Amino acid sequence: MRRIAFAFFVFSFYFLVADAAVACVCELPNRNLSVEEARVALVKSLDEATAVFTGQVVALDTFTVRFKVENVWKGEIQDDLIMSTGAKMNDDNTSTSSSCDYRFEKGEKYIVYAYGIGKEMQVHKCTRTRLLIHASKELKELDELAPREVENQELH
Repeated sequence: MRRIAFAFFVFSFYFLVADAAVACVCELPNRNLSVEEARVALVKSLDEATAVFTGQVVALDTFTVRFKVENVWKGEIQDDLIMSTGAKMNDDNTSTSSSCDYRFEKGEKYIVYAYGIGKEMQVHKCTRTRLLIHASKELKELDELAPREVENQELH
C-alpha cells in the first residue's frame, strides 16, 4: 500500500510542478558525422549566429556576462563585450532564468556563438558555445571558413 501511495504522490507532484520544471531540450549532434556533414553543420551555425568570437569572462553577475574578446569570426564586436546571461528581472523584483541559459564561469575562455543585438545578445546551451580548450579543431575550421577579422592585434 505504501508503494501505491508513494507512486500517487510522485505522479501528483509531477503534474503540480510540470509547468515550472521544463528542461532544456536540444537536438543532439550526431557523433558519426562525415567530415563534409560536420563542415555543413559548422557553416550553418556560423550563418545563424549574430556573432562568433573567442573571449575570456572577466565579469559575471545574474544578468550579464562581460568578455575580453580575443578573436572575432563574425559580428561587429569591440574588445570588451557585455551580453545577457538570459536571466530576466520580473516586475516583482524576482528574477527568472531558464535551464537553456548557458552558465559561464569567470576567468574561463570560451568560443561563443551569440544571437541577438547589443546587450540583448546571448547564447544558450543548444549552441556550439563551449570552453575554448575543447574547440581547437573548430578554430582551425573557422579560420578556413571565415578568416578572423582581427588577428594578433588590439581590437577597435
